[in-house]
Amino acid sequence: ATLMEIDIANAQFFFLSLLLVKDKLPSTKKFIKLCQDGELYKTIAIDYYGDDSNRDLVKRKLIAEFLFSERNWSKLSKWVAKEYPGVAEVVKQLKADRFQNCARTLQRGEASLMVDKIFLPLLKSGITTYTVHDSIIVQEQHAKDVAAFIKETCVDLYGVNPQLNFEVFLSRRQAKNNTIQTHIDNLISYGKGNPKVLDKFLRDLKDENSMIHELFVRNNAFI
Repeated sequence: ATLMEIDIANAQFFFLSLLLVKDKLPSTKKFIKLCQDGELYKTIAIDYYGDDSNRDLVKRKLIAEFLFSERNWSKLSKWVAKEYPGVAEVVKQLKADRFQNCARTLQRGEASLMVDKIFLPLLKSGITTYTVHDSIIVQEQHAKDVAAFIKETCVDLYGVNPQLNFEVFLSRRQAKNNTIQTHIDNLISYGKGNPKVLDKFLRDLKDENSMIHELFVRNNAFI
């Protein structure tokens, strides 16, 4: 049976938004709406870079720097702090004693919801459920009902109806193989005009990782 992975869009910032509701600054209200609508990374990518092609880069930087880093913010994180000063102040307060406390606070909130309020009740109801990081994994036939339950729970607890992400769940091995396959496809395309590059790569690869080597040879008919 197909497994579906369900999670809250921009989850770390969704939980941050719950701590911002007392801030009346217009920019903070905008930030809260972006978080709760699941549009934060896309909107910041458009505002900062001019389009949404850097959405994933924005996500990585904001989580690693704005939320979880002590200092050494990039220009992007500094820009976000300037655009949303009320948000930056709350993050600063969360990091006041130890900068790690910001991550811990948000992750505890997320775990409390996804494990205590979602995962365990679903198990008790008879729906086979798994958790992977901040996601709930269920069989496809239960996905619609589980998503409704997540939304209802968030409304009951926080008064917020979050945006959810749905993906077909891939095991870690499947995901790794898909990534490897993408690299192989790209290299083959590049290497058709560069046989020496491919020959050296193949020799090095055989020494380092036999599984990737096997995949590469299987997909590389011209070597």
